[in-house]
Amino acid sequence: MKLSNLLATLALVAASPALAQVCPYENLMPEFAEFVGATRDLQPAPRAEAFVTRFADKHPDFYTEQLFGSRDKVLERAKRLFDPQGAPKFAGARPITLDDVLVTGRSITTDYARIEATFRRAFPDYRCETPISFGLSLYMFDGNQATDVPGKPRMRFGVEMIALLHPPRELPAFFHHELMHIYQAQQVGAAAPAGGKQPVWWALWNEGLATYVSWKLNPTLTAPEIFWTPRDMETQMQPKVAEAARLMLADLDGHEGYERWFTAGSNPPGLPTRSGYYLGYLMAQRLDRGDLAALAKMPPEQVAREARSFLESLAVSPAKP
Repeated sequence: MKLSNLLATLALVAASPALAQVCPYENLMPEFAEFVGATRDLQPAPRAEAFVTRFADKHPDFYTEQLFGSRDKVLERAKRLFDPQGAPKFAGARPITLDDVLVTGRSITTDYARIEATFRRAFPDYRCETPISFGLSLYMFDGNQATDVPGKPRMRFGVEMIALLHPPRELPAFFHHELMHIYQAQQVGAAAPAGGKQPVWWALWNEGLATYVSWKLNPTLTAPEIFWTPRDMETQMQPKVAEAARLMLADLDGHEGYERWFTAGSNPPGLPTRSGYYLGYLMAQRLDRGDLAALAKMPPEQVAREARSFLESLAVSPAKP
């Protein structure tokens, strides 16, 4: 972490006793704002080239080839950031401009510190061990807990995707979701499935539990505000949960089905995109006995058994949230 970023974090902590436990983070957004101002007269293509040379290349810990691909790929993706027509479109999401991204960037760490404090009250044993960074994901992710070094996860937040997908009312649920991923990884440790794509049974629990916790900590939010995309996830899934359970059982032990159940670019036959989040939410709801921390500590071998048992029962007798 840059000394300036660390000092800024320490200053924030000193200035506000309520945020005294905020974990250190790296914030690239002030530097990005300076870059935007200095390159305002450039057209999108040369501006993207300048971004790679003058910004991304300076932050190799954030823009790793493992996550973002080759330098040419970073350049290709950076063009979307500066071309008003390049931003991806999501149903229900408002169009945003670069100025919208800068506005979000100016408040994002203050919002994060406030929301993290509420998470720490719910999970007092949360530890400040995972490096956290705020930057530009080039429209790849809003939050990503990648493992650049085996056994050492890192959380990156994509501020432009947060601006695109998460209005202020929904921001607490978003950060609680991502912080739950960090917390669960800290509790499970090396026992968690290793490697690239997760087996479906682990992703079912990992994403479902984070979604469920985000609702438990923000119970006034509606289903669209918890599931994000598609906004009508619950409406689409409720009449199809038994069918979805049967389909997921066929994919449960492998890695191959991960994308169609948990990414926005694919979907199982006849089901909405990211439908695995909904099934996982129902699983966490069924297993909740009033101790969310205990759910986060569930050993993976137990998760595998519970996931199969849950889906088998759901295939016969659908549950409603």
